[in-house]
Amino acid sequence: MIKKRSNSFHRKIERTLRKHCFQADASINIRSYTTLVEILIFLSIMGTVVTLFMFNENPILLSLSLALIFAPLIVAFMIPLLLVRKRVSECEKELPFVAEFLAMASAVGISPTYAFSRLKYFNSLKRFAREARIVEKIRALYALSPIDALLF
Repeated sequence: MIKKRSNSFHRKIERTLRKHCFQADASINIRSYTTLVEILIFLSIMGTVVTLFMFNENPILLSLSLALIFAPLIVAFMIPLLLVRKRVSECEKELPFVAEFLAMASAVGISPTYAFSRLKYFNSLKRFAREARIVEKIRALYALSPIDALLF
């Protein structure tokens, strides 16, 4: 019974981190990252128990030590979220140029999906070139249409 709870806890953490790391386009080994987060959770719980016994009478030291104990755990959970934010901001910087390129391609008769697939060869639009490669990889892996791969 305890084994199932531990395993489901591990799966929930792994599923959450996998989603965030995929969104962040981070090349992190999910299993080892999940293990690191679980170790940090365990150490934070143990540190909290020790801190409560040691600094029970001084609230300032108690709050400071608890903040120091939970800081690595917060940082470990925030890394994928910060990488997602970085990815989004890089895409937003290049978005007007990509929209202009797709509009020009449509004006001369090139389909938007083909024009988007040609973005992977652009050196000036590095982020969208990478996004186009990711979409091509998803299309090949899951045998999706270009629109479905964009929505994946």
